[in-house]
Order: sequence, then C-alpha cells, then structure tokens
Amino acid sequence: MSTRLAKVREIWTAMGTDTVAGLEVLFEHSHPDCVFIPATDRKTELRGVAEAREYLHGLVEAGTKLEMRSNEIEELPDENRVVVSGDARLHRADGSFADQTGIWTYDFDETDRIIRSVSS
Repeated sequence: MSTRLAKVREIWTAMGTDTVAGLEVLFEHSHPDCVFIPATDRKTELRGVAEAREYLHGLVEAGTKLEMRSNEIEELPDENRVVVSGDARLHRADGSFADQTGIWTYDFDETDRIIRSVSS
C-alpha cells in the first residue's frame, strides 16, 4: 500500500469513530497551506490548516455533529490523488439532519502531503 493510500485510510478509519479526531488526522497529513472544500458547505474554500481547524471548531461550538463513512478508497497514482466515495450525515443543533453521498478527493504534493481536499 502506498503512503498516500495509507494516509487516507488512516483519516477515514479515525473519522468512522470520531469525525473531529479524523479531521485532526487529515490536518496532520496536510500541507499547512492546503486548500479545503468542506462537505458541510461546498461553496466555502478554506485556505490553510489553521482556517480549516477554526471552521471545524465553529461547527462543533454551534452544536453540529458530522458522521462520515467510506465505501471505497482508490488511489490514482498518475494524478497524485486518492479518491473516497462515502456517506455523510450532518446533525444540526436544532435536531434536524441531512444525509449526502459524495466523493472526497485528496491531492498530494511530491512529499506525500495533502495540498487539496475537496468534497463533491
């Protein structure tokens, strides 16, 4: 298994138990200037780990909870990319929730750090 594939599997294994902990693993494997497009708001582009972490903590403080599960993880080595298909459930503070099936794409640099994380 490649380093890139192992990192993404580690992220999603952690998210399966605790999404916030899984996102912290994502941040650990990301370049400090990584661009993040979150599943919770696909129109938002977060620039850098610090901004993404602040966004995440804002969601948690607002009472939002996110559950994520991967269905398939595939490496596209010629594109320096790992793609995950999976499901997410967003629990809002008011008790409502939203389900989505999506694709999460992780682009890597030459040192195997994530430089772009996109939910679509």
